[in-house]
Formats: sequence, C-alpha cells, structure tokens
Amino acid sequence: MCVPINADIIFNIIDKDGNKTRAKRCEYVFDKNLQSDNRGFAKFVSHNELKHPQLNLLPNDTLTILCEISITGDNIVTSGSAKPQFNSKTSKPSEIVNRLSQDIASILDTGRFSDCTVICNNREFSCHKNILSARSTVFEAMFTHDMTENRESKVTINDLDADIVYDMIQYIYSGRVVQLDQKADRLLSAAEMYNLRELKCLCETALCENINTDNVLDLLVLADLHGASSVRNLALKFIVENGKEIVSQAQWREKLKSYPEIMADMFEAMTRVPHKKQRVG
Repeated sequence: MCVPINADIIFNIIDKDGNKTRAKRCEYVFDKNLQSDNRGFAKFVSHNELKHPQLNLLPNDTLTILCEISITGDNIVTSGSAKPQFNSKTSKPSEIVNRLSQDIASILDTGRFSDCTVICNNREFSCHKNILSARSTVFEAMFTHDMTENRESKVTINDLDADIVYDMIQYIYSGRVVQLDQKADRLLSAAEMYNLRELKCLCETALCENINTDNVLDLLVLADLHGASSVRNLALKFIVENGKEIVSQAQWREKLKSYPEIMADMFEAMTRVPHKKQRVG
C-alpha cells in the first residue's frame, strides 16, 4: 500500500546577512511516482535580481537556497511497516505552542514580576528585561551594558506611536499581531528599529499582499527606508505593469521628489521590460 504524502514546501534564498528572502511557498501531494516527480519553480528568481548589487543574493559569488518541507496528515499504519497507533491524550505540538504563547502573553497583560518599564507618549508598559532581551538584540544591548535604560530600568521611546509600541511588545511576548494588515507599514519601522527579523518578515508579507495603485509609491519609499527588499521589488514590478494609471495621479511627482534614487530605480526597472516586436506588412 502506497500512501500519498502531503507536503508544505517553502523555498528561500539566504542573503549575505544570513536572512531568508525571496520566499515562495507551495503545497504538493507526492504519490507512488515520487522518484520521478520533480517539483519547484521554473522561474524562482531572475538573473538580473541575482546579480543586483543592492539585493546581496550572491555573497562571495555563492547562491544558497533553503528548502523547508513540512509533512502534514494523519498517521497511517500499513501492515508490517509501522508500529500500531497509540491513542494518546497528550496535546498536539501546535496546541502546546499556542498555550505557551498565551501564557507568556498573559505575563505582559498582568505585569506580574515585571522589572522594567517601556514608556511612550505618556503610556507605560510593565515588561521583563529577560524576555525583551531574548527577542531583540537592541533591548539586549540596553540591559547588558552600563546604559541609562539598564540603570533606571526604563526605556523611553519617542519616535514611535504608543499603539505601535504596544503591538511590538505584544509580538515580542506572544509572537502574534492582531490585524497586522492594518498596521504593517508602521510596525515595519518598529521591527527594523529593534531588530525583530521575524516581525519584519511578517510586515513585508502583509504589505506585499495589499499593494495597489494608491499605495504603491508610499510602499516603495517605505521599503527603501527600511531595507524591505521583497516590498521594494514587488512595488517596482507593480509600477512597471501599472505605470500609466500611477503617473495619472496628481501627487505622484511630489511623493518621489526627495528620492531621486528611487526614480532612477523605477526608470531602470522599466527599461528591463522586453518590448514586443511588431509585425511588418
């Protein structure tokens, strides 16, 4: 008996900093023809993107691709090939992780055993140095060295909105963000500022999924400011494909007036688009 295998596959390129980028996800069902069944993407990444100096996808002229495979489905017993099923009442791993997330998040809500305070716009959040430090290298530096934040056990944040700071702290404790698509642009700044790589990835994904002609120029500027390469690349592609509609907007020049390099990137992206040959006669 041959059992089909359900697989969730994510392909990533590892850049010069060791970060995952250019993620592409797919779901496949492998059957008995597994050995001859090739899977993947015919056009995973273009040569131009690989060689682009700003993307840093070829450190030391080396391309590193990470393939993460998750196998899903119920256990199936085939005679002589597996142990009998054990009917356990133990929680599933996903349930355990969810419970852990909820328990840690509850510590933030109650403020129990807190040993530091994060202050933003007259709002105060009771936090824990060890949790903040474990999740953010920026907080770790504050609480490890002889800095004001460590001596006074207070972190004052002046350049972010208080609601965004609370969402960032909630993510640090729970790994989750409520209604991310509505605040991804502002959370991206916080994630970059406090070196929260996974949160930055989540924000980039949310921004890419909600790109449109009204916000594409703003997202392009935002991506340029915070090094969000996936948002930047998709925004440039979107502009090339919808250029006429975008330049018909009244304020498009004003939005890019202070960013000549972005204008140059847009022009370069447009020149890379192949033109269709017209038939003669």
